[in-house]
Amino acid sequence: AVQRVVESDLPLVYVNQICGQDELVFDGHSVVLDDAGEVVARAPGFEEHLLVVDVEPTVYTFLLATDASRPAALSAT
Repeated sequence: AVQRVVESDLPLVYVNQICGQDELVFDGHSVVLDDAGEVVARAPGFEEHLLVVDVEPTVYTFLLATDASRPAALSAT
């Protein structure tokens, strides 16, 4: 994940559930990385946790390259 953050210069929010499903185990360990790949916040593993992170809304603006790449369900009507 850190490599992708460094490549894109964008922050990353990784959210993982906590549970077992068939032979799969989801262990939590959600994490927020800033645009330099540094950990801003991390949730513990194997326990429910509410992780609240303040993000400055003026720091990052996300734009789609073209409207064609936007799913129809998200397009403005």
